[in-house]
Amino acid sequence: MANRLIALADGAVRAVLALALATFTSACVDARSDAFRCSSNSDCEAPRTCESNWCVLEVSEPPDASAEPLPEPAGIDCTRNDSCPDAITCAAGAPCAINCGGDKACAGLITCAAGQDCTIFCGGRDSCAGGIDCSNASACNLLCTGEKACEKGAVACGNGQAPCTIDCSGKDSCRADIDCSDSCACDISCTGEGRNVCNPGPLCPAGCDALDGGGCDSSAAGCNACPG
Repeated sequence: MANRLIALADGAVRAVLALALATFTSACVDARSDAFRCSSNSDCEAPRTCESNWCVLEVSEPPDASAEPLPEPAGIDCTRNDSCPDAITCAAGAPCAINCGGDKACAGLITCAAGQDCTIFCGGRDSCAGGIDCSNASACNLLCTGEKACEKGAVACGNGQAPCTIDCSGKDSCRADIDCSDSCACDISCTGEGRNVCNPGPLCPAGCDALDGGGCDSSAAGCNACPG
């Protein structure tokens, strides 16, 4: 008899719990449902939108694993003194960034990849002495900030479709022959100390010599013919 009473009590408790759980769930669902019903987007809180009378979140499509990733810049570190003594040729298919921050770094010819942006930092003393061929790059940015940087090897920049920017702010920098006459827009600033900065002067596109002398200026009329 006692066992039967316990079983009945246990069954009653289970029934009460099931009823309470069903009531609670129903209330939550009803409350949730009412909160997300809508007739227009104004009824929904951002970033939800009204779709078929429900406020829903837009699910973004997963990235296409088969899509080719964008190329990362190919960084070349020549920040130690006398580092990178041999010629440097940037790898094809990606932008190229070369840091010639060490003294006498990048003693060989630097060749930028065709159709890619190329940035070369010549921050060390006597760095980038081997010359720079940026003639086939899609854009060339050369910074000769070290003392006597870009002093010896010739610099070729521009191919009629690419802009060229050269900063000669290092003392006695840019004493090499610089030719950007084929660039669609060439800007060369010769602000470094010493009387030999940009000496001899660079070859600028016709009529685009800087008014202050020694450099090139693409802001003058007809001096920026780059596409786009």
